[in-house]
Amino acid sequence: MGRLYPRMRERPPEFRINYESPLWPGLQFAFLGPNGSFVNGCAAELSPYRAVGSKRASWVWVPEISRLAVLMPTGKAGYYVKFPNVLYLPQPGPKSMCFIGRPNRDDPRFVLYSDGTENCGWVFWAFRGILRYAFQGAQEHQLTEVPYVQGSTYFVFLTLTGNYGNLRALISKDYAQPVLATRTFARAMKPAPNALHLGMRHATFYTYGGWLADVLIWNVVLPDTIGYELADPSNVDLRVGGVPLILPPRRRFWPVVSEQAIPKMVPWHLFQQVSA
Repeated sequence: MGRLYPRMRERPPEFRINYESPLWPGLQFAFLGPNGSFVNGCAAELSPYRAVGSKRASWVWVPEISRLAVLMPTGKAGYYVKFPNVLYLPQPGPKSMCFIGRPNRDDPRFVLYSDGTENCGWVFWAFRGILRYAFQGAQEHQLTEVPYVQGSTYFVFLTLTGNYGNLRALISKDYAQPVLATRTFARAMKPAPNALHLGMRHATFYTYGGWLADVLIWNVVLPDTIGYELADPSNVDLRVGGVPLILPPRRRFWPVVSEQAIPKMVPWHLFQQVSA
């Protein structure tokens, strides 16, 4: 019998990473919370990159998904989260990526943007009510299966097989059953170092208004079955096949002993417990 992993009701601001999770192999980037994963007592994202230049974006609690999300106010330039020097994210693939978001403006743009050279990089965005995935300077694919409207919550799980390959996207609107969209592309792209932007394209004022959560990018093509499991809003610990990616933090301090519960004949200093 394997390890017992109790299901989380809500995601804590601090957590550990379960390296036995099916989501761990190939995971290159993760944006899961304000404190990230505690590794050797140091807060870090799953990837070796930290959010800098957040431009006043803030964290808010979203009750529907029982976790924190980053909020970018409506229609104001400069509200985004940037990760510089995120090297060698697959462009265009093999790659898998997912996120959850809710727009609070009529025409949100540039949800995720990978900033490379003219013929490198990619962007997932929305324009005139249509979800779109585009290769910078190359092709754009419209994902019209699910309309993109203000105030709805969207889950997107997308995979690309590579150059001259296939694009598959599972899109869920307001936590409904995900709808599958498939496309093919025939434009070869070259990988290049780049920066990753959440909420705005670099050097533009086309900002995303709303919140984003659980932005994950892998350098492998994951099966659709994983996308269906991640689309469940109650899956706060991102479990696949019963094995979660997120574990609760280890207890770093012993609980404080009440002074009233200590017999007066016993020296107080014997009860001064410190972390193990």
